[in-house]
Amino acid sequence: MIRYAVSMSAVGENLTEAWLPAFRNARIRNIEVIIRSFLGSDEQARTNLKLFRRMLEEEVIRIESSHLPFAPSEEWEISLPEESRRKIVIDNIRKLADRHPCLFRKNLTVHPSLEPIREEERQLRIRQACRSIEDLLPLTEKLGLSLNVEFLPRTCIGNREEDLLEITSKFKPEEIGICMDVNHAMGRYAELPRIIETLAPRIRTFHLSDYDGVDERHWYIGQGLIDWRAVMQKIRAIDHDLLLIFETRCRLQGGDWGRPPADPSFALHQAERDAFFLENCHTILAGFDTFRVPGN
Repeated sequence: MIRYAVSMSAVGENLTEAWLPAFRNARIRNIEVIIRSFLGSDEQARTNLKLFRRMLEEEVIRIESSHLPFAPSEEWEISLPEESRRKIVIDNIRKLADRHPCLFRKNLTVHPSLEPIREEERQLRIRQACRSIEDLLPLTEKLGLSLNVEFLPRTCIGNREEDLLEITSKFKPEEIGICMDVNHAMGRYAELPRIIETLAPRIRTFHLSDYDGVDERHWYIGQGLIDWRAVMQKIRAIDHDLLLIFETRCRLQGGDWGRPPADPSFALHQAERDAFFLENCHTILAGFDTFRVPGN
Protein backbone atom coordinates (compact mmCIF):
# COMPACT_ATOMS: atom_id res chain seq x y z
CA MET A 1 0.00 0.00 0.00
CA ILE A 2 1.16 3.53 -0.81
CA ARG A 3 0.74 6.25 1.80
CA TYR A 4 1.65 9.91 1.34
CA ALA A 5 3.22 12.28 3.86
CA VAL A 6 4.76 15.73 3.87
CA SER A 7 8.12 16.67 5.34
CA MET A 8 8.23 19.44 7.91
CA SER A 9 10.86 21.02 5.64
CA ALA A 10 8.13 21.56 3.05
CA VAL A 11 5.90 23.39 5.50
CA GLY A 12 8.55 25.38 7.32
CA GLU A 13 10.65 23.85 10.06
CA ASN A 14 9.69 26.40 12.72
CA LEU A 15 6.14 25.85 13.95
CA THR A 16 3.59 28.62 14.42
CA GLU A 17 -0.04 28.74 15.52
CA ALA A 18 -0.93 28.77 11.81
CA TRP A 19 0.06 25.10 11.61
CA LEU A 20 -3.00 23.99 13.57
CA PRO A 21 -5.78 25.31 11.30
CA ALA A 22 -3.69 24.46 8.23
CA PHE A 23 -3.45 20.77 9.16
CA ARG A 24 -7.02 20.64 10.49
CA ASN A 25 -8.28 21.74 7.06
CA ALA A 26 -5.82 19.68 5.03
CA ARG A 27 -6.35 16.34 3.30
CA ILE A 28 -2.86 15.29 4.30
CA ARG A 29 -2.00 14.71 7.97
CA ASN A 30 0.98 12.37 7.77
CA ILE A 31 4.35 14.03 8.32
CA GLU A 32 8.06 13.35 8.49
CA VAL A 33 9.47 15.09 11.55
CA ILE A 34 12.67 17.13 11.13
CA ILE A 35 14.18 16.45 14.54
CA ARG A 36 16.70 19.28 14.37
CA SER A 37 13.78 21.73 14.70
CA PHE A 38 13.42 20.69 18.33
CA LEU A 39 17.07 20.81 19.37
CA GLY A 40 18.67 23.53 21.40
CA SER A 41 17.53 25.58 24.35
CA ASP A 42 16.38 28.71 22.51
CA GLU A 43 12.83 30.02 22.55
CA GLN A 44 12.05 28.85 19.02
CA ALA A 45 12.98 25.23 19.83
CA ARG A 46 10.79 25.35 22.95
CA THR A 47 7.90 26.82 20.95
CA ASN A 48 8.32 24.14 18.26
CA LEU A 49 8.13 21.34 20.83
CA LYS A 50 5.18 22.84 22.69
CA LEU A 51 3.10 23.30 19.54
CA PHE A 52 4.13 19.93 18.16
CA ARG A 53 3.04 18.09 21.30
CA ARG A 54 -0.25 19.94 21.20
CA MET A 55 -0.82 18.90 17.60
CA LEU A 56 -0.09 15.27 18.47
CA GLU A 57 -2.47 15.37 21.43
CA GLU A 58 -5.21 16.89 19.29
CA GLU A 59 -4.46 14.36 16.52
CA VAL A 60 -3.99 17.14 14.00
CA ILE A 61 -0.91 15.35 12.64
CA ARG A 62 0.37 11.79 12.46
CA ILE A 63 4.09 11.00 12.54
CA GLU A 64 4.95 8.46 9.85
CA SER A 65 8.70 9.12 9.73
CA SER A 66 11.40 10.99 11.63
CA HIS A 67 14.56 12.46 10.12
CA LEU A 68 17.70 12.37 12.25
CA PRO A 69 19.90 15.48 12.27
CA PHE A 70 22.88 15.25 9.90
CA ALA A 71 24.99 18.33 10.63
CA PRO A 72 27.36 19.36 12.06
CA SER A 73 29.47 16.32 11.33
CA GLU A 74 31.01 15.88 14.75
CA GLU A 75 27.59 15.48 16.39
CA TRP A 76 25.56 13.32 14.02
CA GLU A 77 27.63 11.72 11.23
CA ILE A 78 27.41 7.95 11.72
CA SER A 79 30.33 7.07 9.41
CA LEU A 80 33.07 9.13 11.07
CA PRO A 81 36.39 7.27 10.66
CA GLU A 82 37.59 7.96 14.21
CA GLU A 83 36.01 5.31 16.41
CA SER A 84 35.86 7.48 19.52
CA ARG A 85 34.00 10.24 17.66
CA ARG A 86 31.67 7.72 16.00
CA LYS A 87 30.68 6.37 19.42
CA ILE A 88 29.89 9.90 20.59
CA VAL A 89 27.50 10.26 17.64
CA ILE A 90 25.67 7.08 18.65
CA ASP A 91 25.47 8.32 22.21
CA ASN A 92 24.02 11.63 20.96
CA ILE A 93 21.28 9.77 19.06
CA ARG A 94 20.42 7.59 22.07
CA LYS A 95 20.21 10.63 24.34
CA LEU A 96 18.01 12.40 21.80
CA ALA A 97 15.58 9.46 21.70
CA ASP A 98 15.51 9.31 25.50
CA ARG A 99 14.83 13.05 25.75
CA HIS A 100 12.18 13.25 22.98
CA PRO A 101 10.64 9.80 22.45
CA CYS A 102 7.51 11.41 20.94
CA LEU A 103 9.58 12.46 17.91
CA PHE A 104 10.56 8.90 16.96
CA ARG A 105 7.84 6.99 15.09
CA LYS A 106 7.65 4.17 12.54
CA ASN A 107 10.46 5.16 10.13
CA LEU A 108 13.79 6.78 10.97
CA THR A 109 15.72 8.45 8.14
CA VAL A 110 19.50 8.65 8.50
CA HIS A 111 22.21 10.19 6.32
CA PRO A 112 25.24 7.87 6.18
CA SER A 113 27.64 10.79 5.71
CA LEU A 114 28.17 14.44 4.94
CA GLU A 115 30.60 15.50 2.21
CA PRO A 116 33.03 15.66 0.56
CA ILE A 117 34.09 12.03 0.87
CA ARG A 118 37.39 10.99 -0.69
CA GLU A 119 37.21 7.84 -2.82
CA GLU A 120 40.01 6.18 -0.86
CA GLU A 121 38.02 6.41 2.39
CA ARG A 122 34.67 5.14 1.08
CA GLN A 123 35.06 1.56 2.25
CA LEU A 124 36.13 2.65 5.73
CA ARG A 125 33.16 5.00 5.86
CA ILE A 126 30.78 2.22 4.80
CA ARG A 127 32.18 -0.07 7.52
CA GLN A 128 31.77 2.66 10.12
CA ALA A 129 28.19 3.31 9.01
CA CYS A 130 27.44 -0.39 9.41
CA ARG A 131 28.95 -0.38 12.91
CA SER A 132 26.77 2.58 13.84
CA ILE A 133 23.64 0.94 12.46
CA GLU A 134 24.40 -2.20 14.44
CA ASP A 135 24.85 -0.08 17.57
CA LEU A 136 21.48 1.58 16.95
CA LEU A 137 19.52 -1.65 16.40
CA PRO A 138 18.60 -2.12 20.09
CA LEU A 139 17.15 1.41 20.10
CA THR A 140 15.21 1.05 16.84
CA GLU A 141 13.91 -2.37 17.91
CA LYS A 142 12.77 -0.95 21.25
CA LEU A 143 10.93 1.92 19.52
CA GLY A 144 9.57 -0.25 16.69
CA LEU A 145 11.36 1.69 13.96
CA SER A 146 12.61 0.85 10.50
CA LEU A 147 15.97 2.61 10.13
CA ASN A 148 16.14 3.84 6.53
CA VAL A 149 19.46 4.86 4.98
CA GLU A 150 18.99 7.73 2.55
CA PHE A 151 20.14 7.79 -1.07
CA LEU A 152 22.39 10.86 -1.09
CA PRO A 153 23.93 13.15 -3.76
CA ARG A 154 27.40 14.07 -5.00
CA THR A 155 30.27 12.40 -3.09
CA CYS A 156 28.28 11.27 -0.03
CA ILE A 157 28.25 7.68 1.15
CA GLY A 158 25.00 6.35 -0.29
CA ASN A 159 25.26 8.21 -3.60
CA ARG A 160 25.25 4.96 -5.55
CA GLU A 161 23.22 1.78 -5.41
CA GLU A 162 26.25 -0.32 -4.51
CA ASP A 163 26.80 1.62 -1.27
CA LEU A 164 23.24 1.16 -0.09
CA LEU A 165 23.06 -2.50 -1.06
CA GLU A 166 26.35 -3.18 0.74
CA ILE A 167 25.15 -1.44 3.90
CA THR A 168 21.62 -2.84 4.05
CA SER A 169 22.51 -6.41 3.07
CA LYS A 170 24.25 -6.87 6.40
CA PHE A 171 20.93 -6.53 8.24
CA LYS A 172 17.42 -8.00 8.16
CA PRO A 173 14.97 -6.24 5.81
CA GLU A 174 12.55 -5.50 8.65
CA GLU A 175 15.35 -3.71 10.52
CA ILE A 176 17.15 -1.67 7.87
CA GLY A 177 15.67 -0.16 4.75
CA ILE A 178 16.34 2.60 2.24
CA CYS A 179 14.89 6.10 1.88
CA MET A 180 15.04 6.76 -1.87
CA ASP A 181 15.42 10.50 -2.49
CA VAL A 182 14.74 11.01 -6.20
CA ASN A 183 16.24 14.53 -6.08
CA HIS A 184 19.65 13.08 -5.25
CA ALA A 185 20.27 11.22 -8.51
CA MET A 186 21.99 14.34 -9.86
CA GLY A 187 22.81 13.84 -13.57
CA ARG A 188 21.30 10.33 -13.52
CA TYR A 189 17.68 11.45 -13.47
CA ALA A 190 16.84 9.34 -16.54
CA GLU A 191 18.09 6.27 -14.65
CA LEU A 192 15.69 6.74 -11.73
CA PRO A 193 13.30 3.93 -12.77
CA ARG A 194 16.21 1.49 -12.98
CA ILE A 195 17.71 2.70 -9.68
CA ILE A 196 14.34 2.24 -7.95
CA GLU A 197 13.97 -1.25 -9.42
CA THR A 198 17.47 -2.20 -8.21
CA LEU A 199 16.87 -0.98 -4.66
CA ALA A 200 13.18 -1.94 -4.50
CA PRO A 201 13.42 -4.84 -2.01
CA ARG A 202 14.90 -2.51 0.61
CA ILE A 203 13.06 0.76 -0.13
CA ARG A 204 10.69 1.68 2.69
CA THR A 205 10.26 5.40 2.07
CA PHE A 206 10.72 7.96 -0.69
CA HIS A 207 11.62 11.64 -0.58
CA LEU A 208 9.77 13.07 -3.57
CA SER A 209 10.48 16.34 -5.34
CA ASP A 210 11.49 17.47 -8.80
CA TYR A 211 14.71 19.03 -10.06
CA ASP A 212 16.68 20.19 -13.07
CA GLY A 213 18.67 16.99 -13.61
CA VAL A 214 21.85 18.70 -12.42
CA ASP A 215 21.65 19.34 -8.69
CA GLU A 216 19.03 18.91 -5.98
CA ARG A 217 16.32 21.60 -6.14
CA HIS A 218 13.36 20.14 -4.23
CA TRP A 219 10.89 21.66 -6.66
CA TYR A 220 7.22 20.73 -6.71
CA ILE A 221 6.26 17.62 -8.65
CA GLY A 222 6.15 18.25 -12.40
CA GLN A 223 8.36 21.36 -12.38
CA GLY A 224 11.53 19.51 -13.39
CA LEU A 225 12.80 16.72 -15.62
CA ILE A 226 11.78 13.56 -13.76
CA ASP A 227 9.67 11.13 -15.79
CA TRP A 228 6.95 10.62 -13.19
CA ARG A 229 5.05 8.06 -15.23
CA ALA A 230 8.09 5.78 -15.30
CA VAL A 231 8.93 6.46 -11.65
CA MET A 232 5.40 5.75 -10.42
CA GLN A 233 5.27 2.58 -12.50
CA LYS A 234 8.33 1.27 -10.66
CA ILE A 235 6.98 2.44 -7.30
CA ARG A 236 3.68 0.63 -7.86
CA ALA A 237 5.57 -2.54 -8.78
CA ILE A 238 7.07 -2.73 -5.27
CA ASP A 239 5.17 -5.40 -3.36
CA HIS A 240 5.40 -4.02 0.18
CA ASP A 241 4.05 -0.95 1.98
CA LEU A 242 5.67 2.38 1.06
CA LEU A 243 5.62 5.88 2.48
CA LEU A 244 5.98 8.64 -0.12
CA ILE A 245 7.15 11.86 1.53
CA PHE A 246 6.95 15.21 -0.23
CA GLU A 247 10.22 17.01 0.53
CA THR A 248 9.53 20.13 -1.53
CA ARG A 249 10.09 23.83 -1.09
CA CYS A 250 8.96 27.02 -2.80
CA ARG A 251 12.38 27.79 -4.27
CA LEU A 252 11.92 29.95 -7.32
CA GLN A 253 15.17 31.86 -7.63
CA GLY A 254 15.46 35.56 -6.98
CA GLY A 255 14.33 37.98 -4.30
CA ASP A 256 12.45 36.48 -1.40
CA TRP A 257 11.09 33.50 -3.33
CA GLY A 258 13.56 31.17 -1.68
CA ARG A 259 11.91 31.51 1.71
CA PRO A 260 9.41 28.91 2.95
CA PRO A 261 5.78 30.02 2.41
CA ALA A 262 4.50 32.23 5.22
CA ASP A 263 1.24 30.28 5.42
CA PRO A 264 1.69 26.51 5.92
CA SER A 265 -1.67 25.90 4.26
CA PHE A 266 -0.03 26.82 0.93
CA ALA A 267 2.53 24.01 1.30
CA LEU A 268 -0.11 21.50 2.38
CA HIS A 269 -2.37 22.44 -0.53
CA GLN A 270 0.56 21.94 -2.87
CA ALA A 271 1.27 18.52 -1.33
CA GLU A 272 -2.35 17.57 -1.97
CA ARG A 273 -1.99 18.65 -5.60
CA ASP A 274 1.26 16.69 -5.91
CA ALA A 275 -0.43 13.57 -4.54
CA PHE A 276 -3.31 14.01 -7.02
CA PHE A 277 -0.83 14.42 -9.86
CA LEU A 278 1.12 11.27 -8.96
CA GLU A 279 -2.03 9.19 -8.50
CA ASN A 280 -3.22 10.28 -11.95
CA CYS A 281 0.01 11.09 -13.77
CA HIS A 282 -0.48 8.53 -16.54
CA THR A 283 -3.79 10.08 -17.56
CA ILE A 284 -2.71 13.68 -16.97
CA LEU A 285 0.54 13.37 -18.90
CA ALA A 286 -1.06 11.41 -21.72
CA GLY A 287 -3.40 14.36 -22.20
CA PHE A 288 -0.50 16.78 -22.04
CA ASP A 289 1.37 14.84 -24.75
CA THR A 290 -1.35 15.71 -27.26
CA PHE A 291 -2.11 19.19 -25.92
CA ARG A 292 -1.66 22.11 -28.32
CA VAL A 293 -1.30 25.62 -26.94
CA PRO A 294 -4.16 27.74 -28.37
CA GLY A 295 -3.02 30.32 -30.88
CA ASN A 296 0.34 28.61 -31.53
